[in-house]
Amino acid sequence: MRHASAAFDSHDSGLQPSRGVVAIVGRPNVGKSTLFNRTIGRRKAITAREAGTTRDRVYGDVEWAGARFALIDTGGLDFSDQQHLTTNIRLQAKAGASEADVVILVVDGAEGITGADLEAVDWIRQLGKPVVVAVNKVDNDKRSHNRGEFYSLGFDRVLSISALHGRGIDDLLEATFQLLPETSAQVDADDDDEITIAIVGRPNVGKSQLLNTLTRRDRAIVSDLPGTTRDPVDSLIEFGERRIRLVDTAGIRRRGRINPGAERFSVGRALQAISRSDMAVLVIDATERVSAQDMHLAGYVDEQGKGLIVAVNKWDLIEDKAGARLYIEDWLRSSLAFARYFLIEFTSAKTGYHVDRLFKTAELIHDSRRLRVPTPALNQVIQKASQMRRPASTKGRTLNVFYATQVDVAPPTFTIFVNDPQLAHFSYVRYLMNQIRRAWDFPGTPIKINLRARPRTGNRADEH
Repeated sequence: MRHASAAFDSHDSGLQPSRGVVAIVGRPNVGKSTLFNRTIGRRKAITAREAGTTRDRVYGDVEWAGARFALIDTGGLDFSDQQHLTTNIRLQAKAGASEADVVILVVDGAEGITGADLEAVDWIRQLGKPVVVAVNKVDNDKRSHNRGEFYSLGFDRVLSISALHGRGIDDLLEATFQLLPETSAQVDADDDDEITIAIVGRPNVGKSQLLNTLTRRDRAIVSDLPGTTRDPVDSLIEFGERRIRLVDTAGIRRRGRINPGAERFSVGRALQAISRSDMAVLVIDATERVSAQDMHLAGYVDEQGKGLIVAVNKWDLIEDKAGARLYIEDWLRSSLAFARYFLIEFTSAKTGYHVDRLFKTAELIHDSRRLRVPTPALNQVIQKASQMRRPASTKGRTLNVFYATQVDVAPPTFTIFVNDPQLAHFSYVRYLMNQIRRAWDFPGTPIKINLRARPRTGNRADEH
């Protein structure tokens, strides 16, 4: 699970790329969303006693045993209710399970096996996926014996948990992790030979056509129909002395406009593709405004600590290019303010305009992500920054910055030793981050800062 020690840093360095996708399924009101929230370590899905609360799918990352996997929270499987909304929820949940590498079937340990559980088991078997049965609501030892009856469902892995109280979650994660496939692609921070780029974006913005233009061959299906591409497609090409792996991913629509079925759940694979890549090319349509979904994707790229290029595609359709360029750049900088390090390229996959510049930009970001800053120079910047702007005091105590060191690359990650990390306001951490970026730029990639308390030496004078 996520560790609270990673303050100011949503990306833990040293993790492997995503090992796969896990879907949580089960009938309504058995505690799926509670388990999801408990597992990812933060409250993201809505939980309530009312059945059917989860409608749109929710995705999160789980970190376990030095690796990461994507987790999908699905809506309740109710085969008896044929209402339109319930049917859509059921179809979406079934599609999510179809996409997953491992399925966690959540059942109610207090209520026992129901007809709805048996119906869920019937279609899970048809998927041919590894299954872990999580017998939920086992809040005490007296209820633990209830697990026995669930072996009759025919699955080998049956574990008692309490999602509400956190009981048995570690055992569930370990059992699930053992069933995940080995990582198919590794991102080696010290490997300069290959750059892995995920091509992401909403449907019908020209991702597959862009891939075809980049590879100079029709490797992916190009169609005017959104959602043609279902699963990521890898293409290996040579660019100069470097090898580049391009990962095409399915188009992602706005919530409420995603049809039930495989198109909706190709989102999970797109997020997994981002996780195993060095950077992402977020393709947007030059004729449309930046959407909430574009911002969501950019946010996920930033959260994963990946490089980001925004490709403003269909540039051939724009007449007033000079005016449009200024407007779009300003709009992007405003809309994606949380990731201002991103780089912009104006392209036309149809005509090939500036498409090759994406490779040169990717090389720039690749080198930026692997830049190591000399420790003496880094500390000069940090000390000057702390002298120019002293942090505000908190309850009579002031944050003191002692020294800094770079601890990792891809993305560049820095540890700053202070008297007490709890005294640091996020705005001051951002200020220090901006000073580092001003000195070395780091174009196209996020940088990460961890604060750590300097070991006590017995002299407390520097803490006040």
